[in-house]
Amino acid sequence: EIAIYWIVGMMAAFGGVILTVNHNLTKIVKSRTELLTRQTEKLEEEIREKTNLINLQKQLESEIEDRNKELIKKSILLEEQNKKLVEIDKKKAEFASMVTHELKTPLTPILSWCDILLHHDSLGPLNDEQKNAITKVRHNARKLLRLISDILDAEKLGLNQMTFNYKNIDIQEFVRDLSETYAPVLAEKRIRYFVSCPKGLVLHLDELRLAQVLKNFINNSIDFVPGRNGKVQLKIEQSPDTVMFSVIDNGIGIPKEKQQNLFQKFYQIDTSSTRKHGGSGLGLAICKGIIESFGGMVGMQSEPGMGSRFYFTIPKSAGPTLVQ
Repeated sequence: EIAIYWIVGMMAAFGGVILTVNHNLTKIVKSRTELLTRQTEKLEEEIREKTNLINLQKQLESEIEDRNKELIKKSILLEEQNKKLVEIDKKKAEFASMVTHELKTPLTPILSWCDILLHHDSLGPLNDEQKNAITKVRHNARKLLRLISDILDAEKLGLNQMTFNYKNIDIQEFVRDLSETYAPVLAEKRIRYFVSCPKGLVLHLDELRLAQVLKNFINNSIDFVPGRNGKVQLKIEQSPDTVMFSVIDNGIGIPKEKQQNLFQKFYQIDTSSTRKHGGSGLGLAICKGIIESFGGMVGMQSEPGMGSRFYFTIPKSAGPTLVQ
């Protein structure tokens, strides 16, 4: 009996152990199952995300491909349009050159005959009325010639086709020669004219284009200063690296609201039909283009009733900067 009790006791104890082990195994299996389930769900989520990313990537690649095709089409179209515009610009330049040449051709003999009639008596003396008439013809012919030249220069600048002939210029000698050409008109209008120029200054520039800019500034000053009390000054100043040319007058001045557009093509301060001073509105725009081709910059200062100062600065090392 004792043996039986012992066996029964052992079996009961062993059963308890088995139950405990089974319970622990169940907990472990459950925990592992839950962990595996979570990992499976996480993996499935990652797979879904990657699948979505792959689909999105394919969609983006498709959109990029479509846009690239569209850009290629637009690029081809723009290239064709650009070629057409280049051809149009070329034809415009050729037309402008032809027209200006044809317009200049008859003006040359007109001006020559005006000078002959005014300064020579080979065709007989002229009375004052005849001289005044011929002087007006010459004046207007010269204005027309300047207008024609301005139109051609503006077209050339717009197409980067203006040519320059650079050489060393003695600025003091250049200014003296330039000023002498204004002696008659300054005397006639009784305008006081002053020049300030440093000695020994030599610049490497296009002499004709430099004169063109200064003449435009000086002509404008002469047109807008008062008679008898008018004053015009050409002033040249230098720093270690740059040279500044200024034309200063005591004319009527320019309103502030008009100043910012002065160097734009075709801009007129007075656009009324009764304006006193003519012009194409191209002169200052051409001056700006020329000076920028020299590597410089233009500017102006003015107060109504106090006169104006038009100026430009150029580097002493100025040279060709425009593709010719």
